[in-house]
Amino acid sequence: QVLIYPVTDTDFTRPSYVDNAEGYFLTTTAMQWFWDKYTGDGSDRNHPYAAPIKASLDNLPPAMVITAGYDPLRDEGIAYAEKLKAAGVEVSERAVDDAIHGFIGFSDFYPAAREVLAEISNWLNQCFNKA
Repeated sequence: QVLIYPVTDTDFTRPSYVDNAEGYFLTTTAMQWFWDKYTGDGSDRNHPYAAPIKASLDNLPPAMVITAGYDPLRDEGIAYAEKLKAAGVEVSERAVDDAIHGFIGFSDFYPAAREVLAEISNWLNQCFNKA
């Protein structure tokens, strides 16, 4: 699993949703809109298929979780990585504290994005060579 700023939960009260609500590309309002479109009336928001942080995470393959410091999704990505670890999943985490959501797409001019892409490539290579 390579999870780049993953969407795993619907808790808009997490500090990253509050601290990064506006001004950093992805907004809290946009995420609420996406969830409304994804789950309709909202009755499925807590279903594990929609919010995997609410699922049993046992027996999942290794995961690499990438988060960005100025991203509303930061804290749920971190929480998901912690839940994966608690379930016994091998997890590699990479936080890019000075980045916004979507930074990985700016690799032509953002060195940290190139570094993360190289780390992902190396990590996947290690995973595939274990098998």
